Amino acid sequence: MAVDLRVCFKRSVGTPTSAVVRGWCPHQPLHFAKLYLYFHTKAKSKLQLKRIVLTCIFLIASLGSTIAKSPKIEQWRNRKVRLFTTIQLAVNSSIAGDSISIKPGIYHENIRIENRSGTQSRPIKIVGTGVVTVDGADQELQTIGNSRWTKTANNTYTTHRTYTGSKKWNRTSLGSWGQNETRLCTYWFEQKFNQLAYGAGILLSNDQIKIKLPDGQSPTQIPFHIGTADAVLKFQNAKYWQITSLELKNGGFAGVYLAGKNSSDIVLNKLTIRNCFRGISSDEADSGENISIENCTVQNDISQDWPWEGYEDIGSAADDSQAPQRTCGIMIKAARNVHVKNCKIIGWWDGMKITGKNIKASQNHVSTIYDDMVELESSFSDNVSFFDNTGCDVFVGISLVNNMGGNVYVYRNTIFCTKQMTSSKSKGTYGYSIKLGGGWGEKRAENVKVYHNNFYARRANFWDARKVEFKNFAFVNNIFYTEKNDRNFLNQDALTHTYKNGTIWLNNLWNKSTLNESGGVFSAIGIAISPDAKNDCYSFFMSELSNAINAGSSYVKEQNWPDSVPLIGKPDIGAIER
Repeated sequence: MAVDLRVCFKRSVGTPTSAVVRGWCPHQPLHFAKLYLYFHTKAKSKLQLKRIVLTCIFLIASLGSTIAKSPKIEQWRNRKVRLFTTIQLAVNSSIAGDSISIKPGIYHENIRIENRSGTQSRPIKIVGTGVVTVDGADQELQTIGNSRWTKTANNTYTTHRTYTGSKKWNRTSLGSWGQNETRLCTYWFEQKFNQLAYGAGILLSNDQIKIKLPDGQSPTQIPFHIGTADAVLKFQNAKYWQITSLELKNGGFAGVYLAGKNSSDIVLNKLTIRNCFRGISSDEADSGENISIENCTVQNDISQDWPWEGYEDIGSAADDSQAPQRTCGIMIKAARNVHVKNCKIIGWWDGMKITGKNIKASQNHVSTIYDDMVELESSFSDNVSFFDNTGCDVFVGISLVNNMGGNVYVYRNTIFCTKQMTSSKSKGTYGYSIKLGGGWGEKRAENVKVYHNNFYARRANFWDARKVEFKNFAFVNNIFYTEKNDRNFLNQDALTHTYKNGTIWLNNLWNKSTLNESGGVFSAIGIAISPDAKNDCYSFFMSELSNAINAGSSYVKEQNWPDSVPLIGKPDIGAIER
């Protein structure tokens, strides 16, 4: 910011209550001797000179104090710095090789990186220093005492919002309220919203917001948080960007939106994303390439009391834009050369959806998931690897449905399917480790290799609702541990799939079995499941006498499939090599 002292002088003669911001920057030296001489030549009396000097000193001091407390954005280029008042202004003026440094603070913006790119050797960087929060919510509705809400019947309140970006996702926006930003249950049908079985909720229709808070509380007296754009950070036709150490919250659709096939060569590192329908999302059919997502946390705070089945209040069972409860932490579809690594994904309907060519997801921790930990199925994927991940308190572990693309490798994962449905329709129901049925009207699935995993399910390890015809599947060296059922397969006889069309079962361990489901050893001796307080999860333990040790098949090595553990001799069965 800057102050034009000549304007200060002119206005102080009349009503010295305001100043125009122009021409002075706080990092530049201020020569008070020259300033005094300037005023002395202009003042008509000593009294007027005193008024001018005192007024301007007061204004400068006040402005300097404000600037010192305000967030600052620095753009560094060739070791020279320029200051900006918003992140968007710094982005708009950036060229290849620039680095944008953001000081600690809260920035009320939705940032668009459009038609601007770095180069492979000179990417453009955005780096948060300290705690930097970018809040995409409607700031006026966050203000206590705002007059935008209108009360209607049954303690319901309505208002309008301006929403920019793709209108397809307008009705999926998540709302939250209060200082703690408590999530409101999102409804699709007004009839369901009017029932409000759980006492609070939000309904979006075009640009209208309709909400009801617990006990009829008024949103005029409580901060309300809802996004105004389809993403807090949106890339479109932009390449070679690196984004590090930011908190992004209250996106109308996503925290980070990688729009279109020309959003490529992007690094996302150490981001925290909250209260968005999707944490990080590409487009669903035409996506970019060379994307790295590492060390990020994407989290939604979901009430455990919601009817969280996902299929009770939707406009379409096949279109996520009409299913506002069906959130997803990280969705990368139809992309190329992507790695999602060492991320925490907590509190979503689906944890991840990853499809495309040359895709990796590794060392991620996924928990509190109401449907699938990861969806891997597609009609076009090739060379997808999902490995070294941990799933805790998830309903379904791996959703393969009818994969009809190239090879998908699932290995060295430890997954605990302990989540229960809370809806009235399926209350208390547990899920399963691998989902194989349904989807797209097809009855076949191809080219999936599942090996060296630990699966624990309270219900069953396999669900295949439609007798999908397997082709070139492999289940090798896995531990399948189920607690409730006497069988590992739910609904369909495993013999339907055994050894057909190139599908193999080798050296899997099962703790319960009534049929020859695997061609392997049935009793998982020396294997125990215990709570793991450190990770808010469970752990597999093998004793020294476990029949998993040195009992695995060498088939994985012979086929030259990828594996994260170098092996010498016969491998152990399961995800942990002792």
